[in-house]
Amino acid sequence: MKKGLYATINVGSSAVRMSVISLKGSDYKEIDYLVKPLAIGMDIFYKGYITLENVQKLVEIFLLFKVKLEEYGIANYKILCTSEVKDANNKDFFIDYIRIHTGFDLKILDPSEEIYVKYVGTKYEFKEFSKIEKGGVIVVTIASGNISINILKQGKIIHSGVLAAGTLKLRSMFANISSVKRYKAYDQYINNITRELKTITATNKGIKSLIGGGSSINLLIRVFKPKKDIIHKKDIVELYKKVKSYSRKELMEDLSLREDEAIVIIPTLSAYIHLLELVEQDFLYFSRSSFPFTLARFYSGNIKDRDRDKRVKSTLLLITKRYNADVHHAERVAKYALKLYHLLEDLHSLNSNEDKVLESSALIHDVGSFIGKENIARNSHSIISSLNIPGLDNLTVNFMANIVYQMLKLPIDDKLNIFTECSTTDFLVIKKLASLLGIAKALDISKVGLIRDFNVTIRYNMILVEAFSTKEPFLELLAFDKQKDIFMKTFGVPIDIRIRVSYE
Repeated sequence: MKKGLYATINVGSSAVRMSVISLKGSDYKEIDYLVKPLAIGMDIFYKGYITLENVQKLVEIFLLFKVKLEEYGIANYKILCTSEVKDANNKDFFIDYIRIHTGFDLKILDPSEEIYVKYVGTKYEFKEFSKIEKGGVIVVTIASGNISINILKQGKIIHSGVLAAGTLKLRSMFANISSVKRYKAYDQYINNITRELKTITATNKGIKSLIGGGSSINLLIRVFKPKKDIIHKKDIVELYKKVKSYSRKELMEDLSLREDEAIVIIPTLSAYIHLLELVEQDFLYFSRSSFPFTLARFYSGNIKDRDRDKRVKSTLLLITKRYNADVHHAERVAKYALKLYHLLEDLHSLNSNEDKVLESSALIHDVGSFIGKENIARNSHSIISSLNIPGLDNLTVNFMANIVYQMLKLPIDDKLNIFTECSTTDFLVIKKLASLLGIAKALDISKVGLIRDFNVTIRYNMILVEAFSTKEPFLELLAFDKQKDIFMKTFGVPIDIRIRVSYE
């Protein structure tokens, strides 16, 4: 193995790409970049599965890339499929076949992880990203299978999600419509799916900038040949008006495009026009870095999201506020939960990462009350498990949803089989964290901060919480009493509370 070399292989909708980077401290350089066209996206979008012919072609490509890895002496690498592969009906066969015939273990990127990696890569690509972010920015990656969106303002992610409107996917959706009017279908569809984004940008008093990335940018660079890393809206609009009704052959001849580029140029232009309508500036910034190169930097540890915890917390609180839950209550519950977690480490024996999961669960635990108090555990579980939060993978989000459900559940919910996919070990972690969260919530059940602080002592096989309050916290005592039994059944030790009142 040669020190300092790392590689990623990315299986996308239209091609398989490999990036090899050289690392020395904080310095990095891409020393090789390979692309092999393979339109598995066409299979997925038109047929719903990946054909055996294309699976076998992928094996051939992987074997060539494997030789390249051996030539470089690279032992550290990752092989990733972008998220649209998860929509293939035969994805399990696909992954198994590749493993058997190449020895490669493919990982399908979660949409939230894909969005997150693209966001971090873009953040490092632009030296003045922090300045751009303050005025509000949409970070968008238009790929063959989807459009990933991050909307940020003043250090907070105010929206994150994936739109089912990748350029190749759009082309397949409206393949049966004549090229003379197919652009109308693209416009109508993109206008419809960006409607929520218009509401979000308007609610947040305007978003200034747009940063684009993905395979679509490579296409625009070929067409516009920009000298700087910006493309003006007027240029995109003028080209769109000219070519929107062109046939594939006309696009190839007039714009000097390959066939695979010609079939996606119209939906690409349409998508960027609609997205530029959401921002104040009349141009878009773009990143020239390929996604495999960004993946290589991210998974090798060359780039790190140092503000991750702070941003995740602010994003969760923004979601809590959006669901009309009490943000100050959420912050107090999170504070108390973390304190209990660290004071009782010998009891719960959880690893160092679980405190972040507990804190995140506490910050968002009350969102289900937006729907109603009845079946609040189910409502909260449903809302939390559906969230895409850059910096939190799907596994963590599902853990959070289950922790909150376990903490809130009523007898009526006992028959709801939430935990069918949880292992015994995972379920125990969920129960432990839910028990700690339940005690923390009880300490601020009235949501007015009567209990300012507390200490914990463990003696005579009993845990005593000594809480300091400005007045007698009757509701907190009642809620604590309900949580005591759950805590003892989880940890096998009784817990009690003593209130010390300092009247103001």
